[in-house]
Amino acid sequence: MEHEHKQRLREQFPDLFHDLRIEVLDIPDDYSFMDPELVALIRQRVEPLLV
Repeated sequence: MEHEHKQRLREQFPDLFHDLRIEVLDIPDDYSFMDPELVALIRQRVEPLLV
């Protein structure tokens, strides 16, 4: 998800948005499904959020 996606969600679902925790990982949509580089990048960005 990128910042523009989060903004779009905020605009489309204003009543639900305040109850959600949405993190922007700033990962571009340039990877194919299950690309090992993508998986590593997701892990790198997500793991600190799980603590």
